[in-house]
Amino acid sequence: MAKKKSPPPVAEVLSPQSDVSSKHVTVRLRDLDHKSKRHLFCHRMADALKYSDADGDPMKLMVESLQLEGQQVPVEYYVDSETGTKILLRGYRRIEAIWIAIERRFQPDRFYEDMEISAIEAESPTGYLEYLVRSVSDNELRLGLTDDEKILAAEKMLTAGVSSSRAAHALGMSATHFARYQRRLNSPIMREHIAKGHLTATDADNLLEAANRVNRVKELEQNFDRNVVKIKDHIAGLRAEAIKNQNEFKEDKLGIVSKHFNSGQVRQWIKDIGESKSLDWSADPKASGWTYECSFDPKSGKIKIQGLSMDAHRMSYQDLGQLSGKFSCLAHKVENFWKKKQAEQQIWASADQEQDEDLIEYFARHKADDLANDLRKKAAQARGESDPSHGRVVPRQEESIASVIQVPPLVSSTDAESSEFDPMIDGGPTTPVSDNKGRKGRSSR
Repeated sequence: MAKKKSPPPVAEVLSPQSDVSSKHVTVRLRDLDHKSKRHLFCHRMADALKYSDADGDPMKLMVESLQLEGQQVPVEYYVDSETGTKILLRGYRRIEAIWIAIERRFQPDRFYEDMEISAIEAESPTGYLEYLVRSVSDNELRLGLTDDEKILAAEKMLTAGVSSSRAAHALGMSATHFARYQRRLNSPIMREHIAKGHLTATDADNLLEAANRVNRVKELEQNFDRNVVKIKDHIAGLRAEAIKNQNEFKEDKLGIVSKHFNSGQVRQWIKDIGESKSLDWSADPKASGWTYECSFDPKSGKIKIQGLSMDAHRMSYQDLGQLSGKFSCLAHKVENFWKKKQAEQQIWASADQEQDEDLIEYFARHKADDLANDLRKKAAQARGESDPSHGRVVPRQEESIASVIQVPPLVSSTDAESSEFDPMIDGGPTTPVSDNKGRKGRSSR
């Protein structure tokens, strides 16, 4: 049996709230007032309307789109009941882009002051409030609002009396998200801290949400003000200490308030708010006074010696003692690590040598002399010997030579004397020779 499918979620049914009527018209460019009420109906930062020749610049892309494709989306205006002026409501970027094209003389036959453009003329008996919501909710061919721009737009709508739910829909966000904006808008002090970079908007929203739950927003503002003063005093001390010791002071890391507390500190503050405790801050001991790093991690093998560049003659007795002690501890750790490596090397070298000797013996036993000799050479090279045969003694095989030695027969003195006067011995003449004592004798030929 097939399972029943869950019914699709029912979309929220919203009742129409706008009383604006509109009609499509054409209007001359010069007749549109896009400056006098820009602060009311244009919700972008000034930079968003500036043109740059850089590739990818949003306004440059808008100008190029108008040249290539023309105006695709109409702008919108209303007629001021007192002056009869056509006040631009929606399309500030499009109108600004057209004026840029005119000033830079891009296709002057198409873009000029008297050109006619497509527009929508809006009319509302309520007036400003309806026009404001309409300008904020414009989503056609526009660059999405930044977070700061959304805050300003939300402030304009809430100040004008627009309901929170309607303002949230106009900005395209949930009621929960819009509530964060509301809390931020209701705390100018925390907004100022955000603007000065003392904390992020997310951290501010989380703190304000926690404080709002227990009705402690004022205490949060007072405590955070006090902590910022403490952090600034701490930064001033670090900067003075660095100057004294002739050290570099990194402004991008140590000179910024938000760098002296992290997400863990914010979570602790949120917990303190819920427990009705005061928000406190104290300097990290590692970051106070003279800061440097001198460490060795045996697990990762990383040795760090950073932040040291100073004149020992200018160092205090305490700082010099601390530096000497840390160097001594670091040297001791590195030495122990080196001894460990040395012991490991000896163990592996011994194991390799034993293995080589075992293989050489195995090859020799099986008459594989070529393999044994190759392994002997490799082992010798591993030991650093350039000549593996150097210093090696090969036992000499002794052979008896007594059997091949021929000793001449002994001759008596009488025979020698008599033979001296015999002209022929064994049928031939004789030749005088010397014996061992230098005497002359005769030798047979």
